[in-house]
Amino acid sequence: MKRIKFLIIAGILACTFGCRDHDVTMVSIDNSNNVSIINDNTDNVSTEDNNVCTEDIIDNSDEKQSIYDEGSPEYLFEQFINGEIDAEILYPTETDREIKLNFSDLNINHKDWTFVSYSAGEQIDLDNDGENELIINGPYGGMYLDAIDGKLYVFAQAQGNAGSLDYTYYDGAYWIVIKDVTHGGRLYYHLYKYRGGDNLVDSMSLKGEWRSEDDKEFIFNEETITEDDFNRIHDDLFHK
Repeated sequence: MKRIKFLIIAGILACTFGCRDHDVTMVSIDNSNNVSIINDNTDNVSTEDNNVCTEDIIDNSDEKQSIYDEGSPEYLFEQFINGEIDAEILYPTETDREIKLNFSDLNINHKDWTFVSYSAGEQIDLDNDGENELIINGPYGGMYLDAIDGKLYVFAQAQGNAGSLDYTYYDGAYWIVIKDVTHGGRLYYHLYKYRGGDNLVDSMSLKGEWRSEDDKEFIFNEETITEDDFNRIHDDLFHK
């Protein structure tokens, strides 16, 4: 009889100490009383606590973070290309219908007519102020964008086939070029040097017309020059 009592007591103690860390408890999930899970009480953490939504952990992981400092020219260029901000036209003309421009409104990567397509190009210090400007490739040379006081501006843009946009490096500085080189018998160049996109510091003009072999005219900065002078100045300005 004592042996039976001893075995019963030993069994109870074994269950008490051997099973105490794995108690079976009822846990309600979504207000349901029909689901039970086993809690591992070893670390006093329930399975329900471990079921953390992974979306909460990696929240916003699909959002692109800019590598540029906020407000920097590169940051503004990136925002513009992403269609997040507009660029204001710094020197609007009579033909400009809008004074603000959004990249998403442009004809981006036109599949059939690449000539009318716009795309983001390289960055060069075109206004000689120590910061790069963004070239937007497009019809007749596209446009050039400059960051000024935390805002983005179009400071130079093409004006059609009689005023296509280009640039050149001359005498230690970049010059913006508006040119007409598509019409037979004439070459017109207007050059502008900036020290910051809103600060024009110098300009030049070079013109050549060949109406006939005996009727030619060449002008540099409103002064008549010879054809040889025209060719020499042209080569100096556009040596590239």
